[in-house]
Amino acid sequence: GSSSSDCLDCGVGEGNNADSSGCESCPQGSYNPSAGAACILCGQGKYSEAIGATLAQTCEPCVAGKSTEGNEGLASCASCAAGTSAPSTGYSTCAQCVPGTYSAATESTSCSPCNAGEYAGASGLSACVSCDVGTYSGAGAVICGACPGGKYAKMDRTDCDDCQSGTFSTGGADSCASCASGSYSGFAASSCTTCAGGKYSKADYTSCEDCEASKFSNPGASSCTLCDYSGGYLTSTSGSNACSYCGPGKYADVATNACADCATGKYSPGGVSSCVVCESGKFNDADGQTSCSSCEPGSVPDGNGCTDCTPGNYAAFGATACSSCETGTVSSASAAAFCDYCGPGKYADVATNACADCTKGKYSLGGVSSCL
Repeated sequence: GSSSSDCLDCGVGEGNNADSSGCESCPQGSYNPSAGAACILCGQGKYSEAIGATLAQTCEPCVAGKSTEGNEGLASCASCAAGTSAPSTGYSTCAQCVPGTYSAATESTSCSPCNAGEYAGASGLSACVSCDVGTYSGAGAVICGACPGGKYAKMDRTDCDDCQSGTFSTGGADSCASCASGSYSGFAASSCTTCAGGKYSKADYTSCEDCEASKFSNPGASSCTLCDYSGGYLTSTSGSNACSYCGPGKYADVATNACADCATGKYSPGGVSSCVVCESGKFNDADGQTSCSSCEPGSVPDGNGCTDCTPGNYAAFGATACSSCETGTVSSASAAAFCDYCGPGKYADVATNACADCTKGKYSLGGVSSCL
C-alpha cells in the first residue's frame, strides 16, 4: 500500500473533502484555478451557483437590491430588507436608509425621501411618520417643525397657513382660535388686543370701533352703554370712555348730546335731563341758574324778574300776584307791601289812592270807602 506521505494533488475546480481522504468539486460559492490548491471562497458582494468552478470570474457581483450580508462563499445573494437599499451591484451589506428617507419594499435599489407632512427621525425606516398636530414638514424631513405664533398647520401638515383677522394662535397650533369678546386681531396674529375704553369689538373681532356719541365703554367691551340721561349724564363725542355729568344749572340735552344751561325761569340742582320751572312766587332772570329767588314785598314774579305792584294794590313776601287794597285801605305808591288803614273821620278815596277827610256833615268810624 501507499504511505501517508504519498498525497495526491486535487485537480483544478477541486478541493479536499471533509476528512482529506479524497478530492471533491469546489462547492457553490467557491472556485479553484490551480491543481493542488484549496477552493477559494467568493468574496463579499459576490456569489456563485456553479459547482467545481475553476475561474474567479465565476463569482458574480450581487445585483442591485441584494447583498451577501457581510458573508463570503455564498451561492446566492439576499434581498435587502425594507428600510435598506443596495443602489448598485456588488454590495456586501445593504445600506440603511438615512434619516429623512425610507424604503417600504424589499430589494430596494434606493431610499425615497419622506413626503411633505411626514418625517423619518432615524436610520433604517420602512415608513415615514406623519407630523404631529400643529407641526409641519417639507419633503425629506428628519423632524417636523412647530408652526410659529400667528400660523396653524395645514390639514396635510405640509405647511403653515396664516391666521385670519379676528383669530390668533400662540404657536404649535392645528387651528386658530377666535379672539375673545372685547378684543381684536389683524392678519397672522399671535395674540388678540383688548379694545381700549371708548371702543367695542366688531362681531368678527377684526377691529375695534368707536362708541357713538351718547354712549361709552370700559376697556375690553363688546358693546357700548347708553349714558344715563335721566341722571344727567351724557357724552357729545364718539369714542368716549366715560359720560360727563351735567352739574347744577345745567341739564342733559338729548337732542345735542351736550350739557345745556337751564333757560331763564328754570333751574337745575344738577344730574337731570330737564330743568325745573320756578315754583309759584319765585323767579330767576338769567340762564344756567341753580335755584329761583323770591321777589321783595310789593312786587311779584313775571317769569324773568319781578314787577312792582301799582298804587291801589299790594303784595306780601312770596305773593304770586298783586292784590287790590281791601275796603277802607289804600296804597298811594308803587311796590306797596301792604295797604294803609284809613282811620276815623277818613275814608279810602280810590280815585286818588289816599285817605281823605269826611266832608262837613258826614262822619266815619274808619275802615270805609265812603263817609256816612
